[in-house]
Amino acid sequence: MKNALLTNQTVQSKDKTYKLFAFQFSLTLTLLAMGILFYKGSNLDKNTFSNAQERGTFLFNTLTNQINDSLYFNNVEDIRKITELLIQQQGIKHVSIFTESGQYLLDTKQDRIPSGFIDSALLSQVSNYTGPSNRLLEHSVEFVGGIYYNTTLMGGLYFELDVSAELLDAQQLFKQQLLITIALLILASGLSFALAMNLGATRKLKVAEANFQQLIEQSPIATAIYEPNGSLYYGNPSFWKLMLLVDDRFNSVDYQYNIFEDNYFQEPAIKSLLVEGFSSQAVEIPAFAYRNKSPHADNSINLKDNINLEMLWLDLEAFPLLDETSKANGAVVVYQNISKEKNAEIEQAEINAQLQQSQKLESLGIMAGGIAHDFNNLLAPIMGNAELIELTIANKGKDASILSYVQSILSATKRAADLCGQMLTYAGSAVISRRPLNLSMEVEELNNLFKSSLSKKTVFTQSLPMDIPLIDADQNEIRQIILNLLLNASDALEGGVGHVSLKTGTTVIPEKVAKLLLPMQNMSAGKYVFLEVADTGCGMNKETLQNLFNPFFSTKSEGRGLGLSAVLGIVKQHSAGLKVESNLGEGTLFRLYFPISETKTLSKAENKKVLRSKYSGKMLLVDDEPDILKVGSALFSLMGFNVHTANNGREAVEKFKQLHLELDGFVLVVLDVLMPVLGGEEALEEIRSIDSSIPVIMASGFSTGEVIARVSTLDNVIMLSKPYGLDDIKLALSEVILG
Repeated sequence: MKNALLTNQTVQSKDKTYKLFAFQFSLTLTLLAMGILFYKGSNLDKNTFSNAQERGTFLFNTLTNQINDSLYFNNVEDIRKITELLIQQQGIKHVSIFTESGQYLLDTKQDRIPSGFIDSALLSQVSNYTGPSNRLLEHSVEFVGGIYYNTTLMGGLYFELDVSAELLDAQQLFKQQLLITIALLILASGLSFALAMNLGATRKLKVAEANFQQLIEQSPIATAIYEPNGSLYYGNPSFWKLMLLVDDRFNSVDYQYNIFEDNYFQEPAIKSLLVEGFSSQAVEIPAFAYRNKSPHADNSINLKDNINLEMLWLDLEAFPLLDETSKANGAVVVYQNISKEKNAEIEQAEINAQLQQSQKLESLGIMAGGIAHDFNNLLAPIMGNAELIELTIANKGKDASILSYVQSILSATKRAADLCGQMLTYAGSAVISRRPLNLSMEVEELNNLFKSSLSKKTVFTQSLPMDIPLIDADQNEIRQIILNLLLNASDALEGGVGHVSLKTGTTVIPEKVAKLLLPMQNMSAGKYVFLEVADTGCGMNKETLQNLFNPFFSTKSEGRGLGLSAVLGIVKQHSAGLKVESNLGEGTLFRLYFPISETKTLSKAENKKVLRSKYSGKMLLVDDEPDILKVGSALFSLMGFNVHTANNGREAVEKFKQLHLELDGFVLVVLDVLMPVLGGEEALEEIRSIDSSIPVIMASGFSTGEVIARVSTLDNVIMLSKPYGLDDIKLALSEVILG
C-alpha cells in the first residue's frame, strides 16, 4: 500500500492516458480500414474485368470445341444453334463467326445470312493458336480467336462480354462494405472509448477504495467492522491501540474479540442500543464508561493525556452494513476516546465543589473571626481587672476565699480566650511567629506525649527522615496540627484496635493535584515537605467529608468541632495545602504540604529570653476600647511604665509628635490593629517615620494573615493577642529590644 493518498491530479492524468489510447486506437483502426477500402475501391473495375476475362476465355474455349466440327463440315445450322446457346449466357451481347479470310458466317447483329468481313484488326488476332485475345472496352470485353480442327485453322470466333452489371454489382457491394466498415469503425471507436472510460472508472474506484482504506488505516479515530454475530472482522490500528489500553490480549492479532461477549456491553440499555445499531439504524452511545473487567487487563500500562486507567470514557457510534436487499450484514462501530475531556470535566466539577467548600469555609471564617475579635475585646478588661484584683489581694493579704473566686474568673476567661484563639486560627487570623523548623524533629519531640495517649491495642508506626528541607512555621501551631490529627486518628479506631501511621518527607506535586488542595490558595506545582497521618478506623461518608472543616461540626458527643477547622486555618496561614481521603469502613488519610524554607540549616542554639518584671520610661497605649485602655494602663503602670493613652491612630500620631522630642521621650508604643479614623498599620508607619527605632507591640483580637505577615517582617515589632495579661506582656516585651 502506498504511503500517501493518490491525488485527483494523478487520477485525472491516468484518465487522459486512457482516453488518448482510445483515440489513437480508433484513429489507427480507421486509417487501416480506409486504406483497405481505398485499395479495394481502386481495384474494383480491374477485378471485375479480370473476372470477365477469365469467364470469357472459358466460354470461348468451350464454344470453339463445340463448333469446330460443324465449321469443318460447313454445317451452318449447328453453328447457329450453338451460337444461340452462347448468346443465352449472361452478358454475351454480340457473337460473330467468320472464315479464315474474315468473311462472316454468322453475325448476331445481321440477318440470318450475314454479309461482309470482320474488322482487320480483330482478324489479325486469329492466328494466335494459344487462345483468344481480348480487348477491354468501357463496359465490356471483346474476345476474338481462331477455330481449329486439330491444327488446321478453320475460321474465327468473336464475341463481346458485357460487364456493366458486374461493375454495378461490385460498386453496390463496395458501398455496402464501406457502410459496414464505417459502422464497425464507429462501433470499435465507441467500444474503445467505452473501454477507456471503464478503465478510468475502474481506476477511480480502485483509487477511491485504496484512499478509503488508507484513510481508515491512518485515521486517529478507532474504527472496527463486526460480523452479524458480533465477531471482530476488521479493526484499524487506532482501534487496536485503544483496546490495548484496557486489555493486553489485543497485543495479538489472533485474538478473537466479540463485542456482544464483552462484559461492559452487557448492561441492558447499552446492549439494546448496540443490537439496534447492528440491525436497523445508526445509534450513538455517548459518554460511555468503558473499563474491561477481564483478568487479562494490564494495569501496568502508563496512560498519558489525563486518561484514567481505571475509567476509560468512550463515545460510540454503531451503524449497520446493509446489502442490496437492505438486510444487515454486519456493523461498523466508531470509538472516540473522550477520557481526556470527561476527566477534565470531572476534575472541573471537583474544583468547583472544592471552591464552593472553600468559599463557605472562608465566609464562616470571617464570621468566626469577627465574633472572636469582639469577644476578645470584651474579655480583655475582664481578664485584666481580674488579674489586678488578684495581685492586689495577694499583695495586701486579703481574704483567700475572695482570691479563689478571682482565680476562677481568670481561669474561665483564659478558657474563653483559648476558644477565641481557636476560632481565629480557623479564620487564618491568629497571631503567629514563624521560624525555620524541621518537621520530623517537631514530630519526634511530641512522641512521648501522643504515644502515651494511644491505646495499647493500637499499632503505631512512623517514618521520620531527618534530612528533609526546613519549613517556615509557627512551632506551636505545627504541634497543634500534629496532636489534633493524631487524636482524631486514635478516636477513629473502634476500641483502639487498628493501625495509625505518621510520615514526613518530601514530594513533588503536579499542577493537577495542587489545584485541588484545600483551602484553594492556588498553590503551584513543585517540591513540598509533607506530613501524613493515616488510620484504619471507621472512615467517613460523603456528608461528613463535606462538613469536616466546618466550625462547631463534630461527630464526637463531647467535641466542640474546632480541631480540624483550626488545622485548616493553620494550613491557610502557612500558605500550605491539605487533602483528605476517606472511605466508610476503610479508614482516613490526611496529607499536608508545606512550602520549603529558603533557610537551609537550623541555628544550633537560640538566645534564651529573660522575662523582666520591672520597666521604666514613658509609653503610648492606643486602643479604641475605653475598658481596654483602662485595664491596660493599670497593667503597664504596674510594671513601671509611665502610660499615655490615645483612642485612635490619628490621636496617637499627634501625641507621639508632641512628646517624643522631650527629654524623657517614648520608650514603647502599644497599638491596636483595628481602629477607627486611622488604623494601627497606618499609625505605625507614621510613628516610624518620626522615630524608626521605637519598639512597637501590635495588639489585636483579630488580624488577617496579610497584616500579620507584613508586620512580622518589621524590625522591633511584635504581635500580641488579646486578651492579654501580665505574663503575655512580659513575653512580648522580651521579643523587642527592651528585653
